[in-house]
Amino acid sequence: MSGDLTAIAGLPAVAAAEQALLAAIDPDRMMRDVEYLSTLQRHAGTADEAAAFKHIAEQLRAAGIEEVREETLDLFLSFPVSGTLEVAGLGSVRAKTRAFAVSTGGEKISGELVFVPTKGGTALFSGDGSRDYDDIDVRGKIVISDRGRPDTILAAGRAGALCHIHFWASDEDAIHEQITTTIWGTPTPDSIGRLPTIPSLGVTRNDGLRIVELVRQGGVQATFSTVVETGWQQVPLVTADIPGSDSDDFAFLNGHVDSWYHGTTDNATGNAACLELARVAWANRQHLKRGVRVAWWPGHSQGRYAGSAWYADHCWEELHDRAIININIDSPGAKGAIRYDQVTMSAETEELGTAVIKDLTGQHAEAERPTRAGDQSFWGHGIPSLYMLLSHLPKEQWAAVGGCGMNWWWHTEADTVETADREILALDTKIYAATVARLCAGPVLPFRQAEAAREIAALLANYEAQGQGRFDLSAPRARAEEAIRAAEALDARVGAAIGKDLDPASEEARAIVAAQKAVSRALVPLRYTAGNNFDHDAAMPAPAVQQLREIPLLATLDPGSDEARFLHNALVRRRNAVMQALRAASAAATVDA
Repeated sequence: MSGDLTAIAGLPAVAAAEQALLAAIDPDRMMRDVEYLSTLQRHAGTADEAAAFKHIAEQLRAAGIEEVREETLDLFLSFPVSGTLEVAGLGSVRAKTRAFAVSTGGEKISGELVFVPTKGGTALFSGDGSRDYDDIDVRGKIVISDRGRPDTILAAGRAGALCHIHFWASDEDAIHEQITTTIWGTPTPDSIGRLPTIPSLGVTRNDGLRIVELVRQGGVQATFSTVVETGWQQVPLVTADIPGSDSDDFAFLNGHVDSWYHGTTDNATGNAACLELARVAWANRQHLKRGVRVAWWPGHSQGRYAGSAWYADHCWEELHDRAIININIDSPGAKGAIRYDQVTMSAETEELGTAVIKDLTGQHAEAERPTRAGDQSFWGHGIPSLYMLLSHLPKEQWAAVGGCGMNWWWHTEADTVETADREILALDTKIYAATVARLCAGPVLPFRQAEAAREIAALLANYEAQGQGRFDLSAPRARAEEAIRAAEALDARVGAAIGKDLDPASEEARAIVAAQKAVSRALVPLRYTAGNNFDHDAAMPAPAVQQLREIPLLATLDPGSDEARFLHNALVRRRNAVMQALRAASAAATVDA
């Protein structure tokens, strides 16, 4: 590696900024915010959500922050009102419908139940459900399955199912609210066809297993109903800007306000952390060479990240030009969440994130590659990611959930104020604050861009192996090696700038930071998007360098078939896009100053 980028924490200006930010964090003030927000059921488009945004804006202005912006957005949202399920032999079974599921308007519909087992992957957050219906006839039947992802529900509808019922992977006596669409944000004419076409229900694991046991005996009838309200809603959005003294660039911190029910640890605690970070950054802005922007999103829970997607669309150039990092703050400060050993970090930000966590907690954090979730709406802009979920339970205690420190109460009525932990929230917020200090008070950005290029090189090698000689990746692999060498040279310049504590306002420091941003603009979309930087990919797990994701499929096709030849042609075009992104990264890594 080129230079010790973690040495940035020891630079006098950075150390002073970090000390000032950490000392200013007030856990009691944060808990007052948490307690107030937890009195509100912040469902998108409701008066309670509006009250939460009003509180946030008022608190920002009370702190003296001069640039607080309140906007009203028109978003396409969905709220699941009610669902019923009756199963012959069991009677009434507790059930909930899901956002964007088809509504029966309360009308009861009956049909035969059929069990469709998961074929590979886990029940909710991974695996490909597109083949689950290949060898089973579900036409006119009610499907029950342990896979509840939106793509699976869409596949069930396309296979002719009458309704989809999902039972949970862990056995808590709670039904988790969920959303059934893969569409990221408000739909477009190109994506609207991916809305679900059938009703959907969720039940507990234990009830699901009881139903499956009956279904295995054959001929079981069930009756269901759903009420779902889907349509356009006017919702608020709030941002706060704390300017840097030497640069228009900013660290971008954000989290969602809308919740399921009272949503204390998903995400009232995150809202309070964002408020506190805005307050302490403003109060200590004299220490920050680069600015801080904080945003509070609507439309996350009932709109599939619609608020952050709207902001990504409407502020595209500003974010592309000025944002140095995206720090999403979701579900901090949950009871029992004492571990930091698995944390979301992109390759270039891993060294920064692990150093901050080690310094503040003494724990070693392993990087978890960012997933297509959690308001990660900014990869098309080329903005590196750090964090999303942070503190969590010891892994052996995890429920099959996606937040709340991996506690079972995620997306349920039980996520109330008692689920928050004052000390854990304070520690999480200090981690965010120390990260901001190291990003915004130092001479350059403590990123290691060569790690991003190495990730791409490894992925290309893996794709080539999976292609079994059917697709040539030698040229992009060679170009990836060029990008690694160019990024290593840039990283060396970064290390040297940190080593001599270069003035952030100097021409050299500005040139280095500009190069770092330009490399990210090339490599982040390549690793995390399907190739269209101005659209939003589906809210589904996706492989890195996904433009080449079908190389393994090519290896399974008859080489002489039309299907294989057409796919080969498409892959040639996508290979060209990969080549160009790598060339842009290599060129961007050159610092002239």
